[in-house]
Amino acid sequence: MPWIDYRELRRRLKVEEVLAWMDWHANERRGDYLRGSCPFCGAAKTARTAKSCQGREFAVHLHRKLFHCFRCKQGGNILDLWSRYYEIDLKTAANELNQRLFDQPPLRSSNPESHPPRPPI
Repeated sequence: MPWIDYRELRRRLKVEEVLAWMDWHANERRGDYLRGSCPFCGAAKTARTAKSCQGREFAVHLHRKLFHCFRCKQGGNILDLWSRYYEIDLKTAANELNQRLFDQPPLRSSNPESHPPRPPI
C-alpha cells in the first residue's frame, strides 16, 4: 500500500466537513472554537445530571484542526479524531478520509526529498 503524506492531507481537510460526516453537532461556537458533547466518553448522557458539563466538554479549534475533551482527556488532530471515533488505525483513517474527500489514491508529497528512495532500475 502506498505511503501517505499526512501533513498534506491534514492541510486539505475541512474540520466542519469531517465533523458533519461523524454526525457531531456543536452546542456553541465562539470564534475559531466549537464546543459540544464528547463523541468518545458519551458525556452528553451524563450532562443532564452534571450541571458543570452542559455538553461543552469537547472543544474543536477550527483553524488549528485540533480537538480536546476536558472530561476523558482525548485530544489530537483531525486524523486522530477520525481514527479514534471509528476505532481504526491512523493509516486506515487517512486512506478513508483521502478517498472520501478527493476520490483519488493516497496523497504523496510534492517535495521530492520527502519521497522514499526508489530501487534502482
